[in-house]
Amino acid sequence: MTHGTPRTFLLVTGDRAGSEDLSRLLGPAAGWGEAEVVRSPDPSRARAVLDRRLFDAVLVDVDGLADDTIRELETLVTCEAVPPVLALTARSDPDFAARLLEAGVDDCLVKGEVAHSGLARAVTLGAARRRLRARLYAESLTDELTGLYNRRGFLRIGTQWLAGARRRGCGAWLLFADVRGLKGVNDRFGHAAGDRLLRAVGEMLRGSFRSADVVGRLGGDEFTVLAGDASDTCRDLLVSRVMERLDGARRATGLDAPLGLSIGTARFRPAEPVPLEDLLRVAGEEAAAAKQQGAGRT
Repeated sequence: MTHGTPRTFLLVTGDRAGSEDLSRLLGPAAGWGEAEVVRSPDPSRARAVLDRRLFDAVLVDVDGLADDTIRELETLVTCEAVPPVLALTARSDPDFAARLLEAGVDDCLVKGEVAHSGLARAVTLGAARRRLRARLYAESLTDELTGLYNRRGFLRIGTQWLAGARRRGCGAWLLFADVRGLKGVNDRFGHAAGDRLLRAVGEMLRGSFRSADVVGRLGGDEFTVLAGDASDTCRDLLVSRVMERLDGARRATGLDAPLGLSIGTARFRPAEPVPLEDLLRVAGEEAAAAKQQGAGRT
C-alpha cells in the first residue's frame, strides 16, 4: 500500500458501538491517509456489498456476530476477487483463532493488542495469503471446464448459503438443468466440441443469475443453481429466463446441432428448511422425468 493513499475497508460487525473504535484503528495513523469504512451487519450481506464495489480489506468483528453467522464466513471468503479478510476478536483463545482460520479468514487479530502499524502489516500479508488461498481453493471447489462450482463446491458453499437465507427469512429456488443433445454433439463433432457446448451452457447460466446466487456443474451434463430472494411465484420466470437464452448459448458454440435443457426445480422455504441434498434430489428427479418425456422444461 502506498503511504498516504486513501483506503476503503468493509467492516462486518453487528455491534454499532464497537465499530467506531475499529474505524479509528483504520485512520491516518496507519499510514494510509483518510480511510473510508463501510459497515455491514453480517457476512451474507457483506458478500452483496463486495459484489458492488472494491475494498482494500474486509475486517470482521466476530465478537459482534452470532455463532450461526460466524459459520457463514466461508460464504464470504469465497467471493470472487475478495480482498484479505481479517478477523478481530477480544478472545485470545488459540483454538477459537484456529476455527476462524479454518473458516477461511487470512488472519485473526486480538483487539487491544494490534496497533495501527500491525494492522497495516496484517492487511499486506493477508493479501498475499489471499492470492495463494484463492488459487488452491479454486482448484478444489471449481469445475475446471466451466469455472463454476463443482459438486463439492456447490454442496459446501450452497449449504452455507442456505443457512444465511434461513436466518434472513429469505426463500430460494433450486434449479437442476440436464443438458439434452450433448451425446449427439460428442458423437458427431468430438468431445472437444462437447466441452465447448458445456462451457457455453455454464456461461449462459452464470449470466442468467445474480453474482450472489450459486451456480455449479455437478458433473457430466448436469448443472444447478441456487437463486435467492425469490418468491414462491417466480419459478416460471426463472426457468423462462434460462430457456430464452439457451439458443444464444448454442450459437456461441458455432455448432449446427440441437440443444435442449430438461429443468427440475425445488423450493427452499426458511420456515421449513431442508438439506441441500434433498433439494437436489427433488429437482433432479423432476428434471429426469422431463428428459424422459423429451420436454424442454417441467
